[in-house]
Amino acid sequence: MRNNKTSDTGPVKGRVFSYLRWSSDRQSWGDSERRQNEAAEAWCARQGLSLAGQAKDEGVSAFTGKNRRQGSALDSLLKTVSAGDILLLEDNDRFSREDTVTALSSLREIVRKGVTVVFLKTGVEVRADNFNDPSVLFANFFQSYLGHAESAKKSVRVKASWDARKAALKKGTPMNQNLPSWLRWNSETKQVLVIDERAEIVRRMFKLYLETRSIRRVTRQFITEGIPCISKRKGSRWTNTYIHHTLTNRSVIGDCLHTNPPTPNIFPAIVAEKDFYAVAERLKVGRHFTAAARKRDANLFVGLAVCSKCGRPMNKNTYRRPSGQRSYLVCGAGLHDSSDCGLAGVRYEVFEKSFAFMLTHSVRVREALTQDGSSPSQLALFQGQLGTVQNRANKLLTELREDDNPSRRVILART
Repeated sequence: MRNNKTSDTGPVKGRVFSYLRWSSDRQSWGDSERRQNEAAEAWCARQGLSLAGQAKDEGVSAFTGKNRRQGSALDSLLKTVSAGDILLLEDNDRFSREDTVTALSSLREIVRKGVTVVFLKTGVEVRADNFNDPSVLFANFFQSYLGHAESAKKSVRVKASWDARKAALKKGTPMNQNLPSWLRWNSETKQVLVIDERAEIVRRMFKLYLETRSIRRVTRQFITEGIPCISKRKGSRWTNTYIHHTLTNRSVIGDCLHTNPPTPNIFPAIVAEKDFYAVAERLKVGRHFTAAARKRDANLFVGLAVCSKCGRPMNKNTYRRPSGQRSYLVCGAGLHDSSDCGLAGVRYEVFEKSFAFMLTHSVRVREALTQDGSSPSQLALFQGQLGTVQNRANKLLTELREDDNPSRRVILART
């Protein structure tokens, strides 16, 4: 429902949306969001309007236009607004920090749809009919220029800082940056320390994989035992992907991955090198028995086939064998380790051909399903005839064994 207001000097206004964005500087997240919210609410209060919606890109940089890419909050918001709507932003740099020409071109595309863009800090209202006015164009030009220049300078400084850190790493000096989940930084001693309980889980992960030779079994074992996931992400749980990532992470043997190639002996090693390389060799072998996702063909039974034991959807899983690829329909819950119903898979090709046969012979299938129980089916008649033949054969064999006359035995055997 539109929240309209009739102005004495202008047309009826449409819906009002606000867009909030901040970069990856975590220390400013809370204050930045509060400040942008208060500015939008204050503008609405002065105009006698209320917000119809809000979009937030949290920790998203605008220097390369990442906040305008498909799937971002701004991208979704721009698909929602229509002619007559109003879009509120704290400042030009919340919308874009790209080069000036790109930023102004993107802004023009929005206002050409009939949307009014309001920059709350400067008070500039941008519309299609005033975009080229000096008071609007020059303000947007200089704000865009300053925003891009500031980000470019920061980018150079960050790169120089990283280069200095990498140089220190190559000399054997550790740093507190993106440490693996089983390590922590001691700010007093400036050292990297091991979190013993998490390191023990990683060691057990390697041990289980070498015993079972199956990432799925390791994942299922951890879930069954209720072992807490050691990922840094809140609410994370054990997955095959995370197990594989840990098993292939050279940080477990002390390498730092911030440099290319990785710098050895920076972190405390928590797994023996022989175990790490043994796992790597086994994973290399197992890789040849799994088809790449891009090579799998479509599953015709998505949403149709369900597990007969737990009722969860059946998924198609493709493996490579020396004789070629083979696909199976398996319980999706068991495949993704959220269930252990024990249902055996079925060859996809066999299932597909059987299903196609049923479709092409739908009349016979319908007759078999709807047949009157008072008359025997063709299958029942055949089974009865087969039983008669078997009884006759058994009777002849009995007579053959009990008859003492050799000539009669020959006659019975021929019969």
